[in-house]
Amino acid sequence: MGKHEPRLTASIFQNVSQFPHSGYSEMERGFAVGYDFISKWDFRHALLYKGCTRDQGVLSKSSSFEVREQSGATLKSALQHILTIDRRDDKIFPSCGSLFEYTVELAGLGGDVGFLRNDLYLQSNLSIVKDIILQGTFSAGMLKGLSNDMKIGMSDMFFLGGPMDVRGFQMR
Repeated sequence: MGKHEPRLTASIFQNVSQFPHSGYSEMERGFAVGYDFISKWDFRHALLYKGCTRDQGVLSKSSSFEVREQSGATLKSALQHILTIDRRDDKIFPSCGSLFEYTVELAGLGGDVGFLRNDLYLQSNLSIVKDIILQGTFSAGMLKGLSNDMKIGMSDMFFLGGPMDVRGFQMR
């Protein structure tokens, strides 16, 4: 497959996650169908539809009231568009270049979860001297519920902390 050829993907999945610092666990089962392609100026677009059931549980007696309130099963049906512009010299250990990623997700096409979520992620890398790289990142997001009748799950919210986010703070 060539560099600019579009790809169609489909998957059936089950993810089990535990978030001890936030006091909840989640099992997600569903399917996803995606289409990605590269447009003018090497902009990568990924279009994705995801339908899943999510069962959130409480991990301990000390879990917050909000976690207890949101425990149980939900049904999520969402469309997502990801625009990526990657000008880095390496995806894992870049020494120069930048990355721009913008994600828009619309949930509420079915089920009881409904929101509009926007994520922005920027990364810039600058080689100062051999093997010393200055890297700066910026991320921002916005989450808005579609209606009072629809839920926003804990896993759809924004969290800070952890080794890949705000270092020195506990995960989530």
